[in-house]
Amino acid sequence: LYIDMRHGHHELLRDTPYTEVPWERGEQRVMKHFVKPGDVAFDIGANIGMHSVLLSKLIGPTGHLYAFEPNRELLPQLERTIAGLTNATLFPIALSDVSEEASLFVPLDAMKSSLANWTVIRDDQERVHEVKCSVRRMDDLLQQGEVQPPDFIKCDVEGAELMVFKGGILAIDLENAPILLFEANAYTVEG
Repeated sequence: LYIDMRHGHHELLRDTPYTEVPWERGEQRVMKHFVKPGDVAFDIGANIGMHSVLLSKLIGPTGHLYAFEPNRELLPQLERTIAGLTNATLFPIALSDVSEEASLFVPLDAMKSSLANWTVIRDDQERVHEVKCSVRRMDDLLQQGEVQPPDFIKCDVEGAELMVFKGGILAIDLENAPILLFEANAYTVEG
């Protein structure tokens, strides 16, 4: 996991070396329970690659990881992390229910960027800037053979999860559907 300390995350130096990443341990337990060698995993909203590294290890050399992250401010770190994984492909795009160019809303904490401007519903409205990004439908990527059908999908896109799933109906509405791990929180489900 490559971390550019110029962008924060100094807390990752505390208590090192450690055996597991100190963030989102519940999500890591779910991944460890359900993801197996040879699986195809999607890390949608890969951020800096914290879960990408774990997923890559869990699926092993016979599996494949597709990491999706549209935030250009995080891509340099994620690109370095993904380059060190022999079974992973990075897509510097957002997944949604349309294929187009769109605005990505980036708050002060760039790790919380989203196609959904969820920050406007908070009482302490954060300053947000917009950056353009490429948006694709998961189903289009599958139909065009750019990705393999997933066995496991981790989707953490700060309130745009429903848009991702609407664009992936053919990928997830199956008898042998992939396992979905997605985020829902008070700020992103309102509005």
